Amino acid sequence: MVQTCKVSDLPFTGNNMTWMGKRKTHTVESWLNRALANDEWRATYPASEGEYLELIESDHRPAIIKIRRTIDKRPKPFYFDARLCQKPEIKEIVKECWTQRRFGSKPTIQEKIKECRREISVWKRENPTNAAK
Repeated sequence: MVQTCKVSDLPFTGNNMTWMGKRKTHTVESWLNRALANDEWRATYPASEGEYLELIESDHRPAIIKIRRTIDKRPKPFYFDARLCQKPEIKEIVKECWTQRRFGSKPTIQEKIKECRREISVWKRENPTNAAK
């Protein structure tokens, strides 16, 4: 159907396993929900993208479609400085991010890493180091 309608997936962020269910003793995940666009729409809104959010109440991840004509300036990529491991605050941030649960669901490793990156970035903005000067 996707080929017949001449549409393709928008770029996205987040976990694309948009549905999760239980089958006897194991969890099943699948990419059921998609953000699609045709060539004309992509030409009009070239910077658009989808974002799949965390599972909350439903077995489907909510999706946000960001409709944009121009590409926003992207933030600088995250680089982890190994010297930060010596700081007790960083150890605590990683411990908290790694052990926390959201809305009763168990976060994936990718989600835990993303949360650590986000929290360490906030800490680095609030606590400049010599490397940042």
